[in-house]
Amino acid sequence: RQQIELAKTEMSEKASRLTRNTVSLVVGGLVAYTGVLYFLQFLNWGGRELLQLLGLAEGVTFWLMPLILGTIIGLVGYVLIRKAIKTLKHTNLAPEKTVHSIKEDRQWLNKKR
Repeated sequence: RQQIELAKTEMSEKASRLTRNTVSLVVGGLVAYTGVLYFLQFLNWGGRELLQLLGLAEGVTFWLMPLILGTIIGLVGYVLIRKAIKTLKHTNLAPEKTVHSIKEDRQWLNKKR
């Protein structure tokens, strides 16, 4: 019974921590996303102006700058996603303390026999 209670407590703690961190991640991501949109709008406008100063026609800069920005942002996003997936793969949700305690109990019982 103690092992079951320990497992419940440990899993509850891990689930609570995971939920709290997930909510923080989502809220932070939405706020950051809004900021990124405004920053990209600025970069698009400024980049188009710069390309026009370099002699490109306005019609070309109209599609070229979003293409450049989209490629860069896509690559950054890809790197961030790969890093997050790698981190999540290494997250262990098993109740480690409970498993360890059960193994100790089994060893103790085997010694008693």
